[in-house]
Amino acid sequence: MRSWLTVPRDWRRPECAEAYALFWCGQCEYGCLHPRPSAGELPSFYAVDSYYTHSPRKVTPGDGRMTLLDRARCHLAWRFDRGRPISGALIHELLEGRLSRICDLGCGAGGLLEQAKALGHSVVGVEPDAAASANARGRGVTVYEGTAENLPRELESASFDLVLMSHALEHCLDPVNALRNARSLLAPSGTLLCETPNSGALGLAYAGVTWFWLDAPRHLNFFTERSLGIACGHVGLSVVETQGTGYYRQFTPGWIEAERRIWQVFNDCGWPVSTLPVQSSAWRSWKLLFRSALASRAAKYDSIRVVAHMEVLT
Repeated sequence: MRSWLTVPRDWRRPECAEAYALFWCGQCEYGCLHPRPSAGELPSFYAVDSYYTHSPRKVTPGDGRMTLLDRARCHLAWRFDRGRPISGALIHELLEGRLSRICDLGCGAGGLLEQAKALGHSVVGVEPDAAASANARGRGVTVYEGTAENLPRELESASFDLVLMSHALEHCLDPVNALRNARSLLAPSGTLLCETPNSGALGLAYAGVTWFWLDAPRHLNFFTERSLGIACGHVGLSVVETQGTGYYRQFTPGWIEAERRIWQVFNDCGWPVSTLPVQSSAWRSWKLLFRSALASRAAKYDSIRVVAHMEVLT
């Protein structure tokens, strides 16, 4: 692996004066934070105000207040957006309307499971964050304490028709072991639905270390279509479909403002401006739109998602 990016500071905790080194393998298109934190350090990374897992809030910044030009840009982006976010309806379609057993590893506040439960599915979540778990239980979702790498005892003999990992794998200290555990929970005909940020996105090339989805040190792993497929293959999962999601939101004022705020935190901590990317702006967002509107799925969307089944041994 080679040196890839140096993130000057945890922008959510600017009082912590630590930079983070990210490394990249060009052959498999996988990136990681190194050195790796210990398991004991991880909880402190999430002790921040308004983190999305603590409440039913959206994962990414909202639309924000829009000018006429903002509305025009966002409308064009929406026109070129062919992705669909994970939702209860999408899960129901994937399961072809069959009422099924669903487990969400890293369920956060339980929003997806709440939607699936309302459609008649039997749902269980796994979540290490106490605040997020409490929120999910308050919404009527059964949640066990644990992680994808260390499954709770309650799931030792369980099997599911669908295992979800929505923006969870990038948080895992051992992502291959996490996928192996996800596979172990699948019924013989079960399906894994796994979504992560897309490190092949043009948005990352534009925003650099201020890209909203880098989020070091909470994000420890960085995938593209290729590396996510390779990781699934390592544990005996066969990818049957790859999908892109998250195009329109990259052009909203809320997203632009979030990246501007990240840039400002890095600047305020004394990081040399010459080493930072150009600060995000509405103008740069227009440039990204013109470059990415007709780009391939692998470069266009800020997140990628795979649908995978257990490989059949012959």
